[in-house]
Amino acid sequence: MMRHTTRAREPVTGRGGRRSSALRNAVILILILALIVLGAVAFPSLQLRSETKELISMRLLTECDTAVQKVQRLSRTASTTSASTLQEIRSCIYAMDVLCQTYAGLTGEQLIPSSYFTTLYTQLSSYSSQMIAGSDTGTLQTAISGSVQELYVLCQQLN
Repeated sequence: MMRHTTRAREPVTGRGGRRSSALRNAVILILILALIVLGAVAFPSLQLRSETKELISMRLLTECDTAVQKVQRLSRTASTTSASTLQEIRSCIYAMDVLCQTYAGLTGEQLIPSSYFTTLYTQLSSYSSQMIAGSDTGTLQTAISGSVQELYVLCQQLN
């Protein structure tokens, strides 16, 4: 009677035997499970990012549309309503700026370059100074109108 050792019964694979095969299968199984878990976690995140961008883009367009309407009502000469209209325009621009900064903070993606807001803030401050001084504000109103229209086009492209 011949006694067989466990080694004799194992097939010789030439690559480290069953242990390396089991280890390789375990690593593959772990990688597959990791991909499934990552996919399950990443998909809702991507969907949430898309929904967030859509909601912020819609709100940007609404604020910009309001700013366009307010700029059209802005008087070319200083009047009693000019100061309040100017403040309403500034509020719309500020809301858009904050929305863009918030989205950039959340995602790292900048929807609208901050230079647009900087330009508008400068134009609005100049308009306010000229209005207080009683100077003609026609050229600044045209510049503000052009900047807001340009911003409106950018907002439309986001949707």
